[in-house]
Amino acid sequence: MAKNRGERRWFSVLTVSAVFFGLAAAGGLTMAYLKFSGSAIPIPLALGHGAMALIGLILLLWHVFAVGVIGNLLIASSALFVIAALGGVVLFSYHLGGRSLPNALILIHGSVAILAFLLLIAALVS
Repeated sequence: MAKNRGERRWFSVLTVSAVFFGLAAAGGLTMAYLKFSGSAIPIPLALGHGAMALIGLILLLWHVFAVGVIGNLLIASSALFVIAALGGVVLFSYHLGGRSLPNALILIHGSVAILAFLLLIAALVS
């Protein structure tokens, strides 16, 4: 019985992580829309997007390292989210420097994050 409670607690951490990534995705899609429609991206939106993604990543990595080997889907999702985070840091540095954000990097960052999110959801439902 105690094992089931522990499994639910970890499942809850992954669920909360997925919720934060979902919020980050909503912010990311909003920023992509603004960028590709020629509008300025507000710094608070970029900070909120990054904060939501960072919280999701911390929770996901906490689960991965606290539980140990938990399956290929979560390992792949974690690795891809770290890669997406690095791309996000580069994009944010462009934004802070007042330089135009590279369209290719935006699309790569978003695509990697979406794939990582789908893998996380697949791990949650499997």
